[in-house]
Amino acid sequence: MLPDSDDGFVSKFSHPLCNRCKAIFATIPFNIPGQYEGEHHLTVRDLEESAGNRCQLCIIALNRVTQETLEAWRCSDLESPTHIRWSVAFSQEWLDFFSIRLKKSDFLDVNLPFEEVEEGTKVAPPAIRTSCSTGSQETLNCARGWLTECTITHEQCRTLTSKGWLPTRLIYAGNSADAASARLCLRAEVPAESAYITLSHCWGSPAEDQLKLLQHNIQALRRQIPLDVLPKTWIDAISVTRAMGCEYLWIDSLCIIQDSVDDWRAECSTMGLVYKNGWCSIAASAAKNGSEGCFMRRHPTCFQPLIVEADSVEMGAAYSCSARRFHVNRLAQDVESPLYQRGWVIQEWFLAPRILFFARQMIHWECASGAASEAHPAVNKSKSVLSFVTKLRARYERAPMSLERCLDEWQKLVQVYMSTRLTMVRDKLPAFSGIAREFYDQLVAVSPSPCPRYLAGLWTPLLAVQLLWKVDYGSPKDQLQPYRAPSWSWASVDTPISSPIDRISSRMSKHTIINILHSEVSAVGDDPFQEVSSGFIRLEGWLWKISKGASLEQVGESPRLNLQLAFDDDGAKATKRTLSEEVFLLPVIVDPDDAYMALYVWGILLNKYGETPGQFRRVGFLGLNDGGSKRVKTRERQFHPTFEPVLELYGRSFPCIEVAGGDQDCITSRRDKRFPSNDTFRLGSHLCIIEIF
Repeated sequence: MLPDSDDGFVSKFSHPLCNRCKAIFATIPFNIPGQYEGEHHLTVRDLEESAGNRCQLCIIALNRVTQETLEAWRCSDLESPTHIRWSVAFSQEWLDFFSIRLKKSDFLDVNLPFEEVEEGTKVAPPAIRTSCSTGSQETLNCARGWLTECTITHEQCRTLTSKGWLPTRLIYAGNSADAASARLCLRAEVPAESAYITLSHCWGSPAEDQLKLLQHNIQALRRQIPLDVLPKTWIDAISVTRAMGCEYLWIDSLCIIQDSVDDWRAECSTMGLVYKNGWCSIAASAAKNGSEGCFMRRHPTCFQPLIVEADSVEMGAAYSCSARRFHVNRLAQDVESPLYQRGWVIQEWFLAPRILFFARQMIHWECASGAASEAHPAVNKSKSVLSFVTKLRARYERAPMSLERCLDEWQKLVQVYMSTRLTMVRDKLPAFSGIAREFYDQLVAVSPSPCPRYLAGLWTPLLAVQLLWKVDYGSPKDQLQPYRAPSWSWASVDTPISSPIDRISSRMSKHTIINILHSEVSAVGDDPFQEVSSGFIRLEGWLWKISKGASLEQVGESPRLNLQLAFDDDGAKATKRTLSEEVFLLPVIVDPDDAYMALYVWGILLNKYGETPGQFRRVGFLGLNDGGSKRVKTRERQFHPTFEPVLELYGRSFPCIEVAGGDQDCITSRRDKRFPSNDTFRLGSHLCIIEIF
C-alpha cells in the first residue's frame, strides 16, 4: 500500500506493479487537472525485465509493440541510453479518462489508456486466463461461447442469421478437429440449410507461392486439400471453423477461380452476399500474410486489465487499462494490424453479421448486439469494436433513413475506405460493391422518383454535392494504370479524401449553382456496381479560367479573399506550382454562413480533355471564402437572391482569373439564361455547358 499524498490520495491495484509504476500513481493527483511527468525505466531491457517480474503495466506496454520495434529500441539503448519518461495530463472535461504515455526519444512512444469503470469492477479483475496463445482451447471455448450466446439469446442478431443462401463453392472442413485434409465443394453438394464461416485475411506477398483455385486444379481440390500445403492462416481458420461447430468455410482464393476473369467478376458480384449470409467471419487481424496465421503467442496475462482504485478526500473512482481495445473509426489508422489497412476488409466487416477478431494479444468479438474481448468477455451492448456507427445505422435500425442522411453515411464510409490500400487498383469499385448494393436498397426506399443510379462511387440524388471531395495529400496519377473511374469520382485516386461539407442536407442542394443535365457511366460487365469502362457528366454552370504559365502564389494573393486550390496530384503543394496548362474553376456550391457573416464557394478544378471544345477532366478542388467581408450586402448574404455579383466580385479580386466562355471553352455559352437555383429561377450570364470525363 502506498502512503497517502498531501490531499489524502491513495491507490490500490488489481495486479502487482513494479516500484517505478507504483511511483506514477503516487505522483499524479487524480482530482486536479494538469500535466504531470517523471522518469520510468532506464532502458527497454529494464522494462522487459520488469514485465518478466509480473508488473502488469509493463506487460501491457510491451504487448503494444511489435518485435521489430523492440529490436530498434534495444539498438537505441546501446548507442545512447536515455531514461524512459512517463507523462499524463488530466483535463476538467475528461476526468473519466486519462492516458499514461511512455516515451524514449523517437523509439519508444506508447500510450496506455485508462478509462473509468463501474464501481463493482474495483480491484476485482475478470477470471484469470492462463493461455499463452490465441489459439488455445481455452481461447476457442471463449469464442464459441460468444457465438452460442449470440445465436441463441440476441434477438437482434437472430434476425441476421440467414440459412438457405450458399456461395458457389465452399471448403468442407469437416467435423473432426484432427482431420489432415479438407476439400472443395460445389453449392449443389452442400445441404441447403448449412451454415458457413468466412475468412477475412491479408494475402501478403508473394501471393504467387500460395495455393489458389485455378482452372486446372479444380478437380484435384474437390477430391482433397491437404492441410500441409496450405498457409498457416488458412489452417488456423479451418481449426477455428471446426472449433465453432461448423463444417464449411469460405476463403476467397480457394473459392474463386483466380485465373478466370469471368468467374472473378461473377463471384465478385455476389461477394457481398457471401459475407452477409455467413454465420460468422474470422478476421486474421494480426497477420501480414498467410504464413503468420490467426493464432499468436502472447504473455498469459497481457489482456488482463490493470484496475487502479483511486481514493482521495475529494473523489474516488476505479480506472481500467488493458491491451489495445478497438474503437469506432480506428479502422485503417491502427498500425498494429495490417488487416485494418486492407481495402477489401471494409465491406467484409460492414456486411458480416458477426466478426471474431484474432488480434496479436487476444481475441475480440463483435455482433449486432455489442462487443467483447478476452479482457472484457461479457458482451457490452453499448460498445462497438472495429466496425462503424454507420454500420449499425445503415443495417440495424428499423426506421428507414432520410435521403440526406443515407448519403451522409455513405460519404463517411467512403472516406474510411479511401484510407485503406488495395494491391490491384482496378479493384477500387469492386472492393466496395457489396456496400454499394446495401445502400442502393436504402436509397430506393427513401428517394423520390426517378430511381437512384450508381455512378462509379457516386449517386444521382444530390450528385453535385458529392463532387466536392478533396485529397488529403497528393498522389500523382500513374498514367500507365488501367482505367477504373471517371476523374470526378473518388475511385480515380489512391489517397485518403475528405469533404468540406460536414453533413449532407437538403440545404446544400438549395445552394447548388450547377445544373446537371445528364450523367452516364458504362460498366465493363452487366453489374453496375463493378468495374466501369467510361463515364461523363454534362452540366451547366459558371466557369472561370486561369491562364497557362500563371503561378498559383500569384493567383491566391488577395487581401480580401481566401482562395484554396488543391490539386489531386500534389495536394497541399499546389501553391508552389506554375501551371503547365490552363486550369478552369467550376464553382458548385455558394453557401452563405449567416452566423459568421461569411460566404463560402466550393467547387472543382478542371483541365481540358482532348481536342474537343467543352470536354474536361477533374484535376483538383476549389475552396473560396470572403472571411466575413461586408462587401456583399447583408441582405444579399442572408437571402442569397443572386450569385452572379458574388462571383464577379471574386473574379475581379484575382487578376489571373477570368470568366470563361465562347466555343473554345465550352459546348455552349449562354447569356442571361434563367435556371433553377436556391428553390427559385435565377438569372445567369456567361453560363457554360460542359462535359467532365
